[in-house]
Amino acid sequence: MLSLLSFAGSSIQTMAAFCQSDRRLRQLMLIGTSIWLINNTLVGSPAAVLMELLFIGSNLIAYHRYYGLVVKNKKRLSKGCNKT
Repeated sequence: MLSLLSFAGSSIQTMAAFCQSDRRLRQLMLIGTSIWLINNTLVGSPAAVLMELLFIGSNLIAYHRYYGLVVKNKKRLSKGCNKT
């Protein structure tokens, strides 16, 4: 079970590394890191869990800062410069 989780997490993060779209890269990295977080929790490694939580947090902050909050009509609600 743990081997399959680590394989899935690594595979998704490897696919993310070859994405040309920054948005897709960040999304896949969040998925892969979440799988690693589950794996590290099941293994019982508090240092690895903390590392993954920090990585997820920094990735979410960067995603929000770059893309902002997008609502149904596709207008950005973030403050500052609008990025397209």
